[in-house]
Amino acid sequence: MPAAVLLDQRHSRAGQDLVEPWLRDMEDASLAFLLPFERTAGDEMEALIDDPATLTEVVLRALRTSTWWIGIGIGSVDQPLPASVRQSQGTAFVLARKAIQEAKARPERVRALAQDRDAGDLEAALLLMGVLFSRRHVPESPVNRLRQSGLTIVQIAEQLGITKQAVSQQLRVSRTEEQAGRRLVQHLAEAALR
Repeated sequence: MPAAVLLDQRHSRAGQDLVEPWLRDMEDASLAFLLPFERTAGDEMEALIDDPATLTEVVLRALRTSTWWIGIGIGSVDQPLPASVRQSQGTAFVLARKAIQEAKARPERVRALAQDRDAGDLEAALLLMGVLFSRRHVPESPVNRLRQSGLTIVQIAEQLGITKQAVSQQLRVSRTEEQAGRRLVQHLAEAALR
């Protein structure tokens, strides 16, 4: 079953329109869409996805910043598919609309709903990834802060008076968390899209 992914830009009246840059970013050849993202209204856009790796990548990219509300609807779609996501209909699209409305009422920014299965585990994994990404925006350690400023591992070690190995270990922990979370999200996306 495919997933309709609906994104709506947060605080769009206070800033620039980010839909066009997102659409260009989604032209990535590694992403496989049934119907690619299109602007559906104002600062909102939608795509139809049946590939778990693409669903994982798209939603994690959206979660990586605080820019988007994210609604995911997993369900049937009317066949044959039209050429445009704006012309598409079906339960997946209805659920995506409901999900984004619910996401806007929550601090977590993401909601996943499914037609005949429970999308709660997928949503929970996405919420955890959102927390992981938000922690990175607030440097929780001097190592992360110095790395984000552009210093090398050797420079960080010298400045903090610790070993290069200690610096590498702290940086590796955050990469390991993200890789584990990504694997979990993709596994749950595979189950949800079956």
